[in-house]
Amino acid sequence: MPSPNRPTRADIERRVGSMDQMAGIRPYSVEDGPGRGARALHVHTGSGLEFAALPDRALDILDFRYNGRSLCWHSGVGPASPDRFDPHGKGWLRSFFGGMLTTCGLSNAGAPSEDGGEAFGLHGRISNASASNVRWGAEWAGDDYALWISGETREASALGRRLVLRRHISTAFGSNTVVIEDTVENEGFSEEPFMLLYHVNAGYPLLDEGAIVRIDSEFEGYDEHARAGVAAWNQVEPPESGIPEKVFIHDVRPDADGFAKAELYNPALNLGFRVRWRKAELPNLWQWKMLGDRDYVMGLEPGNCGPGGRAAARVANATGILPPRGFVCHRVELEAFEE
Repeated sequence: MPSPNRPTRADIERRVGSMDQMAGIRPYSVEDGPGRGARALHVHTGSGLEFAALPDRALDILDFRYNGRSLCWHSGVGPASPDRFDPHGKGWLRSFFGGMLTTCGLSNAGAPSEDGGEAFGLHGRISNASASNVRWGAEWAGDDYALWISGETREASALGRRLVLRRHISTAFGSNTVVIEDTVENEGFSEEPFMLLYHVNAGYPLLDEGAIVRIDSEFEGYDEHARAGVAAWNQVEPPESGIPEKVFIHDVRPDADGFAKAELYNPALNLGFRVRWRKAELPNLWQWKMLGDRDYVMGLEPGNCGPGGRAAARVANATGILPPRGFVCHRVELEAFEE
């Protein structure tokens, strides 16, 4: 039942000619630059939350705004089309748009490496693949007006692996939360390792001097730069030219419901962002602190692996394993909040 202060379906329908006035999904396409022709779906919930999903980038999320303020970081690359993808070494960075979510995987997440005679580039291929069977809808369920997008993206090759990511994105009229429900399935007939990282990227003006990262965890610095900055892991300083990126690996304590969370809160704006995920499926959180000029971003990135890449993960027995026709389900929530 709706709350006493929330209008019912009948209340709203008496006052509007179309629900798109209040909340909805609008398809459009990019008309210029490296993403020309790329499809996009703009979602507005009527609560101040707006975001855009990109069907030609595995239904990753580009924009993410709350009451007109951006909560995410854009790299400057733009929503480049998949045909711009360079799979070699660190070529992934040339098409890394940032946004609120870039999905990394499915055969590699983390550093480039070679495993079993096969080269795996930085963060894998899945974000640079187009989704198929893309659908979306906006519909009443009682007094709730649901908004959803779904599609499936494949990482496959002839005579090789056949992995598929089936994604369902949902929110609702009046909501400030986006729910991402993913199923990763091995459509092949041999066992297949898989790696998955949700590269969530918070940016200015939410990310600014005085903001603070809040994570209940045990953690360590991934390399010498991070270890040197452990004392200020949760602090946000102003941009600095030439500053190195720092990565902290967190073992987050889950809540009683099994969900872990990480937050970035800016007290000057009374504005925050929260990512929640099921800890049992995604045991690791990478915190990517990159406070350089133009590259001013705080990554809060749940995943099933560490940053060392496929070869290191296989040695450590730290990849996911999917048997033939096996699958695993993930749920990640992205939320804007005020205190």
